[in-house]
Parts: sequence; C-alpha cells; structure tokens
Amino acid sequence: MKTKSRVEELFDAGVKLSVEEHAAQEKKKVGILRAGNTGIAAVNAKGEMEVAGKCHRQTMLRLLGIAAEDADYSRELMFDSGRGNEDLWYSVLARSYKDGVILREEEVPIQWMTDNGTPVSGRPDLVLCDHD
Repeated sequence: MKTKSRVEELFDAGVKLSVEEHAAQEKKKVGILRAGNTGIAAVNAKGEMEVAGKCHRQTMLRLLGIAAEDADYSRELMFDSGRGNEDLWYSVLARSYKDGVILREEEVPIQWMTDNGTPVSGRPDLVLCDHD
C-alpha cells in the first residue's frame, strides 16, 4: 500500500478545510433561494410539467440546507478553478475597461422576495458600470 507524501497530506487537509468552510457558510443561507441556482417546475398550457433553469429538486434541497451529495474532495480543486475564473476575467477586463468601474459580487448583492415571501439573493460575478 502506497503511503501519502507530506505534500499530498497537506493538500488533502487543505481541501478538507475548504469544504468545511464552505459548508459553514452554506448553513447561514438556509431558507434563502440563490438566484444562480434557481430552478422551477411548472405546468405549461398543455398541462404538462416543465422544468426550467437548474434542477428544481437541488434548488429545494439547498433552500432547506440539505447537501444533495457527499463532499467529493477530488472535485474541490476543479470548483476552486471555476471560482478563480472570475478573478481572471476581472484581471483582464480591469486593464481595458475605462468607461467606469467594475463591481464584483460582494459590491452588488441583489435580493428580492417571491410571491410567497421566500427571500431570493444573488451576486453577479462582474458588473461593468459607467462613471455615474
């Protein structure tokens, strides 16, 4: 049986901590729909069920604070790459966009309520603003 190198052990421990930190942040969002994860199941004019957007079942589970699947540490680095992609887009656009400012997620939170009073929140990755 192969033993892990010190680097592998450190990497595994770092990924585990990242997953735990994310899970702790998710607990604060129970009861709030997230705009980037919103799906809907609705009956169309023909009386047939249609699904739009993300999977409505996963959206509901996330709303209730239920993890849809076990943490897969092997995929965490892939997800971090996706999150880091936003930083790369900002880095490139910040060099050339001169018509105003670029706001990022935390600077432009959005929130509204559904008809039944459920809060919905979201944060666009980047917003190109004019000088005003």
